Amino acid sequence: MKRRKESGLGQDRVPKPPPRAANPAINVIARAHSDAEVEHLKGLGADIVIMGEREIARAIVEVVTGKTTDRAGPAMEINPQPA
Repeated sequence: MKRRKESGLGQDRVPKPPPRAANPAINVIARAHSDAEVEHLKGLGADIVIMGEREIARAIVEVVTGKTTDRAGPAMEINPQPA
């Protein structure tokens, strides 16, 4: 296998197979910074894509309204302190 040098890293890297090639049953979870990245990562086969900014917005809504929103799992536990 031909080795290639990554620019700026100063060390040789060997390309790795995609995770599903090693384990077809693996769940791929990715993080995105924008809606475009979410779509791109889903298109590449990610099972779950989490956008941090969206999770922060949901948490703020939960604190302000006192209601939880539907989502796959809690991003954080919310225990508002009495004023």
